[in-house]
Amino acid sequence: MTTFVINLAAIAVDVIIMSCVLLPPVFRRAAQLFRRVRRDLRRWNHERRQHRDKPQTTRSTR
Repeated sequence: MTTFVINLAAIAVDVIIMSCVLLPPVFRRAAQLFRRVRRDLRRWNHERRQHRDKPQTTRSTR
């Protein structure tokens, strides 16, 4: 029984160490992607707003 508890504790320590080693690059990449998507959405909205605000006199009437 005590070896089982010791093994569980060792596994928990391994998981904590691996999460500290492996997760920061994943979070950094996710933050980078989130910033890029937010920037592109902001640019797209800005362009759409400018296009909408422009007087549409050049549209052909059929």
